[in-house]
Amino acid sequence: MQLKSVAITLCTLLSGLTPAPTTLADTHGDDERPPTLESAPDHNEARVHSGLYARAFIGLGTGSATSNVDLEVGLGKQDFSLTGVGVMYGGQIGLFVTEDLPVFVHAASFTQPNPTLKYGDIETTVEGLNTTYAFGLGTGYYFMPYNILVSGALSLAFMELSENSTNLKGASDFGYTGHLELSKEWPLAERIHIGVALQGWLGSIPDSGASLSVKGISLLATLS
Repeated sequence: MQLKSVAITLCTLLSGLTPAPTTLADTHGDDERPPTLESAPDHNEARVHSGLYARAFIGLGTGSATSNVDLEVGLGKQDFSLTGVGVMYGGQIGLFVTEDLPVFVHAASFTQPNPTLKYGDIETTVEGLNTTYAFGLGTGYYFMPYNILVSGALSLAFMELSENSTNLKGASDFGYTGHLELSKEWPLAERIHIGVALQGWLGSIPDSGASLSVKGISLLATLS
């Protein structure tokens, strides 16, 4: 009887230590749910431009100012032109009025060192600078996700010509120019881009009958 009592006691102890059978439902509680796939952020999602818009550019181009004038040197009215290679530079600042569409103030200059002057059959090099200044308003649109901006501006403009040997300097009356630009940008930081642009200016100074044209390529930096 004593052995039987010991056996019963051991069985009772062992049954108390044996873990209860588990089911498949018990293997995953509320705190240990099987992992699920979460959608990763789409890094290719097209970014829109908004807020402040600012841009600076510098580049090279060719330009001309042509007219038919009488310079009072005994030749009467003759075709007159100032042509040459020069440096274009300027900037724009404004705001995006809606996504990808900025409105901005535009300021630009084009400076030709030692331009070629032609007056009738006379051709000479002016030892100095011929500079065209333009100030106006513009707008544009970014085509995303390509980050291509097509923009334009209408500006008041005038020319200033200086000659080194005689220290002469003269300026034209005010006229107007239209500025067209096609640019491609690449991101450098969160809102900073660098890029390249093709530019073209066309204008007129009615009082002197002069026509202006500039075309060139520029490097740029944009905050948008």
